[in-house]
Amino acid sequence: MKHATTPVFDMLHSLDFFTDLRTALGRVGLAGEEGFGVGVYFVAASRFFQNPLRICIQEQTDGGANYVVRRVAKLLQPGSFVELPSDSVEAWNGFTKKPAQKVVYLPDGDGACGRENSIRFELAQNQISRVVPVTRDGRVVEKGEEVEAAFACISTDHRDWRRDSSRWLTMLLDKPPQQNGPKAKAFFGHANPLSEERTVHWHGLQDLIQERAQRGIVLPEWADLVVEETCKDERAARHLSAFLQAWKTMCLLRSLPLKEKEIAQRGGLHADFTDFAAAGSLIRKLFRESRRFPSTRNLFNKVSAVGEDVGFIHPVTGKGIRFRHRSKPVRWRSVFERD
Repeated sequence: MKHATTPVFDMLHSLDFFTDLRTALGRVGLAGEEGFGVGVYFVAASRFFQNPLRICIQEQTDGGANYVVRRVAKLLQPGSFVELPSDSVEAWNGFTKKPAQKVVYLPDGDGACGRENSIRFELAQNQISRVVPVTRDGRVVEKGEEVEAAFACISTDHRDWRRDSSRWLTMLLDKPPQQNGPKAKAFFGHANPLSEERTVHWHGLQDLIQERAQRGIVLPEWADLVVEETCKDERAARHLSAFLQAWKTMCLLRSLPLKEKEIAQRGGLHADFTDFAAAGSLIRKLFRESRRFPSTRNLFNKVSAVGEDVGFIHPVTGKGIRFRHRSKPVRWRSVFERD
């Protein structure tokens, strides 16, 4: 790891990782669509955890999802991104040989609804199945091959929400930005393509992400408040796993500009309120599940002291966000604490 660490830190010019990420995404072809690229990259980074995120990308124009996902894949290590068309046996066989910690892209979508007599994928927890219809004794039956591993998944059409929606997030793409006209020329004309050297450094960054994810992310004692607030609403409770995983992933990515000595001084990677609030800001900006995410301001007032002031940079917009506790704090006590 040491041989790749120095170039990686040299690459991260900003103390905010997402500032560098948005710049890189613009240079690989997502100028004007960097936010969507951040969402895909965010989900891809979760693949190093035991229960990675999944994302369903809904497009307004044909080819939109393919374009965004394939551009983000340019920042991932070669071999870590796997595209699985439903009709490609070769791609499926290659994936099954080493499925763990991959970013799996299903351009044809997944789910059982409306897929009669056609090849499809089905997902549940960390399991993916490729279901193939075959004819036996004059009738069509289904033959499935299953693989179980921890991998992030991107689908263009996830419809079987009743089976397992716990780690799924949904993103609706806008129409592609206009490429013509004076405003478009002013916007797109100054984008410099990402250099080969810088691309290699982004690939090397994946090693650092993996190493830090494997350390584990420690959630604070008040994390049970997040669980409590989320579970007050039955529909929100379905997405609790996704929200907690997003919190950990945000902590992981925000830690990247830190040197090893700084992390050691902090006693490891500890997810804090700013990580939680940043995750909430990203989800509210990009994903349909935004309205189910717990109120960050209410939570801040419960876990902080009067006068406490924290701030962070919005991972998608780059704007500064600040929280200040002005009212009397609500007394918080862990639900696991006994009298």
